[in-house]
Amino acid sequence: MNELLELKNVSIEFESNSGFFRKKRNVKAVSNVNLEVKAGEILAVVGESGCGKTTIGKMITGIYKPTSGQVLFDGKDIWNLSKREYYEYRKSVQMVHQDSYAALNPARTIFQSLSAPLLHHKLAKNVEEARRKLEELFMLVGLTPSEQFLDKYPHQLSGGQRQRILLARAISVRPRLIVADEPVSMVDVSLRISLLDLMADMNKKFNIAFIYITHDLATARYIASNGRIAVMYLGKIVEVGNLEQILSRPRHPYLQALLSAVPIPNPRVARNAKPLPLKSPDMPDPANPPAGCRFNPRCPYAEERCTQKEPVLNELDGEMVACHMIERIPDWKWETAIGIQK
Repeated sequence: MNELLELKNVSIEFESNSGFFRKKRNVKAVSNVNLEVKAGEILAVVGESGCGKTTIGKMITGIYKPTSGQVLFDGKDIWNLSKREYYEYRKSVQMVHQDSYAALNPARTIFQSLSAPLLHHKLAKNVEEARRKLEELFMLVGLTPSEQFLDKYPHQLSGGQRQRILLARAISVRPRLIVADEPVSMVDVSLRISLLDLMADMNKKFNIAFIYITHDLATARYIASNGRIAVMYLGKIVEVGNLEQILSRPRHPYLQALLSAVPIPNPRVARNAKPLPLKSPDMPDPANPPAGCRFNPRCPYAEERCTQKEPVLNELDGEMVACHMIERIPDWKWETAIGIQK
């Protein structure tokens, strides 16, 4: 697989007004992130709310410009593209938003909203051809008969139907990469699997690469079972590699803590569980991150050097981990942590 997208030392700062006196301060939402996405692969980006996942997605799609670093698409910095190259890039990279209602114009019918990009990119010669193409797409995403959906307004459809429409809109312009930001978090649990299966099917059928952004490890594991995972904490990537390998044997204490906090439905097994004893349950202030390793105020293994020097991603058994204590952290397996003997 060839590299489709690459983030090189990207950082982004936002100006924030806070406190009683509305004091201005800079918040570094993403700090020196390096990440690659191959053509046709699925990459899951996971982490707590506020860790910078969505900000990365918006930088990839060109909505935010990084304060420093480069976003490379096909080896070219997207902010230094010619007008024609940028036009092609905007068509090749699409985004599926979390809130399907906010992502659709409430004053326009579904056909009006979805035919506009087809006509703009000259993928359809006229309105009649645009309707035929959309009818085919709606069959593909499971919205049949299409005439029941095309001429309706967003408020007349369910959340699951609107999310399928967003997927149809994303693939209508033949993209090479789709950034899916929490695409199933606002959908009924009963519909989540069908939407995840639909995205996986789009990946296989059209070789579309997906960046799946979520805080839900279960859905990340389902859709990216044959792909990779990148774990974020406070604007930094702390672990990245093959998803099954990382989730079966997490090396970074933060990911170990995330997995140990997953609810266990069996009360007998839950009583034997051994959650990771974090020093603090609270995430530090993003505007004033701790010195050294950003996880050190909560990490049960942290030592003095963790408060002084920031760790970098280093290769370990085929994956990348940013932790000073990696050689001294006890081997952690989910089955052992919840008391299951194999």
